[in-house]
Amino acid sequence: GLSLGPVLGGFITHNLGWRYVFFLPALLTVIAFLAAMKINQDIEPDPEQEFDIEGTLLYALGLVAFMYGMSSAGSVVWGKWLMAAGVLLLGGFVYHEVHTVSPLLELRLLSHNRAFAFSNLAALINYMGTSGVGFLLSIYLQVVKGFDAQISGFILLSQPVIMAVVSPLAGRLSDEYEPRLIATTGMTITTAGLVMMHFFGFQTSLLYIVFTLLFTGLGFGIFSSPNNNAIMGAVAPHQYGVASAILSTMRLVGQTLSMAIVAWIVGMIMGQVQVTVQEAEPFLQSMKVCLTIFAILCTGGIFASLVRGSVHHVEGGTR
Repeated sequence: GLSLGPVLGGFITHNLGWRYVFFLPALLTVIAFLAAMKINQDIEPDPEQEFDIEGTLLYALGLVAFMYGMSSAGSVVWGKWLMAAGVLLLGGFVYHEVHTVSPLLELRLLSHNRAFAFSNLAALINYMGTSGVGFLLSIYLQVVKGFDAQISGFILLSQPVIMAVVSPLAGRLSDEYEPRLIATTGMTITTAGLVMMHFFGFQTSLLYIVFTLLFTGLGFGIFSSPNNNAIMGAVAPHQYGVASAILSTMRLVGQTLSMAIVAWIVGMIMGQVQVTVQEAEPFLQSMKVCLTIFAILCTGGIFASLVRGSVHHVEGGTR
């Protein structure tokens, strides 16, 4: 998915227009829905468990309010108030989840399991620091460097390709050696790649751009699988479902926060203008500010990855 996305997106945008990009995810969503309907249910639901409607509403409303408020804070006055409301709602969600009998997310697991908590924190930070980069670079390649959408997609393909190659190898390596050390190495490489991207400009060579994308993709690939391995190995087998749900939440929240940071910074520096060649200079400034924030976040992720403690297999599924 990561490998095909930039290429297909660039091809569709170049030949049909950007509006048609949204048709492909819609079609894939329908296919995924139909495929999910074919999955046989092999686990009986617990009759004592109830769906957490209150938690769902607090989480959904809080996340939407915070994201939209953060992205609008630089352009409208009420954006800051909406962001504050989102923080309050998300705080209420955390309080509710800790005290309810049937929580949407078992957040209490985070407070009782150091390796699990810091591994998820590292995942959250990693996705926060990397998810918005592809969006920024796609505009950079077109607006600043002058490539069309299709060529930009092929250039961006270099990063997910190296990730797809490295991730399985790093995952197998983390079965033999301490996942903490391998994941931390990956986070360090990713941080260095973000710092290298800070030097992108009008005269940057294509060779340097591709090398930086490969280098950053190498870091993400080395980090991702060992960190996921550490998360799933830090809990007992009966908690795999909860652990997977929390990891997915960290990933989605991190991706959303990353894009919110991009929207916030670009909105503050550029205002409500269309990003064209004439706006290349302020966009480049916005991109560098975003990359600086992402690099700082990933630096914190290095320490989060290090302090999680050792994670080793023991009989029974825990580590």
